[in-house]
Amino acid sequence: MKNIKNKKRNKKIGTKHHDALFASAMSDLRIAKDFFEQHLPQPLFSALDLTTLEICKDKFINDNLKTKVTDMLYRVQFKDGRDTYLRVLVEHQSKATLDMPLRVLEYECYIMRQSYINTAKIPLVYTVVYYNGEVRWPYPTDLKELIDAPADLIAYYALKPFQLVDLTLIDDETLRAHLWSGVMGQIMKHIYARDILPTLEKILVALQEIEGLQGHDFIKAVLYYIYTQGEVSDKNKFKSLIQHNLSQETRAEFMTLAEQEVRERAQQFIQEGRQEGRQEGRQEGRQEGRQEGRILDAKKMLSKGLDVTLISEITEIDVNTLKKMKDAKREN
Repeated sequence: MKNIKNKKRNKKIGTKHHDALFASAMSDLRIAKDFFEQHLPQPLFSALDLTTLEICKDKFINDNLKTKVTDMLYRVQFKDGRDTYLRVLVEHQSKATLDMPLRVLEYECYIMRQSYINTAKIPLVYTVVYYNGEVRWPYPTDLKELIDAPADLIAYYALKPFQLVDLTLIDDETLRAHLWSGVMGQIMKHIYARDILPTLEKILVALQEIEGLQGHDFIKAVLYYIYTQGEVSDKNKFKSLIQHNLSQETRAEFMTLAEQEVRERAQQFIQEGRQEGRQEGRQEGRQEGRQEGRILDAKKMLSKGLDVTLISEITEIDVNTLKKMKDAKREN
């Protein structure tokens, strides 16, 4: 008889049976309220208006992980009228999971994100892990205890508000105190200026110093960023500054990138012009539509400061006509 009892005691119960009981019970709001009264921290429980308790029917599905994010999710209001979420997760594996604190954080963040997308509000999410394994839970419930770093650094920095580096609040002199990050900071701070050339002139000495430290790739990235994303009032002056202040290697690499960018943008303009030209052609005739497309190409390329000779080569519009279009644009 003893062996039979032991065999029954050691019988494995399927996960679906745990799920069925828990879901059935916790779907009854009377049981859910009683559960919260028993298990929630008293300050949190006292702040809630349980008459507003309702079950969130939707199951959140993490598209990346393809996993169910919640077991039971409830919505309940604070007594002051604000919404919050209470989320209850049942853990019914026979073996406890070491990464549960990390999983809980991921789930909570996902629920907050979905709420923000749907309502533009971020709720309080409180998690209760309801564990019914055969042995006592052996792992930490605090994610900080799982982080592999010096304890004092974890205490000071783990799961704290993020540090904000707001370039709009940092003056250029402070940025210049550091070479590499100072150059990056100054450029990214002033990239929205009406003319980026004054900033380029200010960092040229720093760029020369970085060249001496074999920082050609960094300089190339900086120049490409300025040239493609900034407003450059005078392209020729821009190229002249590079030619007279930086090395032959840097000049050659940048000019190759710049030429490639010009070609790619020109091809983009051509494709857009052809599309619009086809649309115009349906209404005004194919030939006229093609011509409108070329003119549209030319206007876009002129607005971006491309050389008229290159524009003429691409659009087959003569240089004199392009110069007149350019002069007319300046007058306007």
